[in-house]
Amino acid sequence: LPMLRDGLSCIFLDNTYCHPSFDFPTREYAGEVAVAAATEKWPCLLFVSVYQLGKEPLLETLAERLGVKVLVPPTRLESLRAGGAREELFAAE
Repeated sequence: LPMLRDGLSCIFLDNTYCHPSFDFPTREYAGEVAVAAATEKWPCLLFVSVYQLGKEPLLETLAERLGVKVLVPPTRLESLRAGGAREELFAAE
């Protein structure tokens, strides 16, 4: 990136959730809870809100456990391919 050629003069870190008062479950545990909840109600129409990249492991686990493909917009599918997600678990809507 051209703006980084001369180095960085300042970095802003958001450490809001690093405070010990925030005790979140691990991604793995939260994923297992989501899969268990979906499995209880399956078959059903399941929506998972994904604003940014980072939830691919959850989507892949849901697809594997429920035996379905995850439908995503074509632009998201391109991002998933570029990020190395397991393409056989996703389809463009």
